[in-house]
Amino acid sequence: MQLTAAFLLGFLGSFHCVGMCGPILMALPQSQEKNSTRFWKQLLYHSGRISVYFIFGLLIGLIGKGLLIIQIQQTVSIAFGLILLMITLFPILLPNKLSSFSFFKFHWFKKIFNQLVNSKKYSSIYLLGFLNGL
Repeated sequence: MQLTAAFLLGFLGSFHCVGMCGPILMALPQSQEKNSTRFWKQLLYHSGRISVYFIFGLLIGLIGKGLLIIQIQQTVSIAFGLILLMITLFPILLPNKLSSFSFFKFHWFKKIFNQLVNSKKYSSIYLLGFLNGL
């Protein structure tokens, strides 16, 4: 049963990647490069993306294991679920208040992303994948 649920979650989650991550990858400047160069850039890009997933998974796993040891995992899970609901509903219930928070504008993120896309360095490709993972 758990294997089926994991497969279905992975399969359904892949549609997010097709819709969001795919166009970002297609926007990377690589159309006039040799196949070997394109291969290494794609490998670096995906390595950056996977690095973020690995780091977050490791951190959340360690936190979850610690919470399980002190037996408050269920309480923390419910609290974080409520926080996620509030974050989701905040822009819907208070749309005018959202514009006052500069954090939600992400100008800094757009500037960094634009600089990385225009760079020719291999490290920029890795960082693009890393930022896309975030």
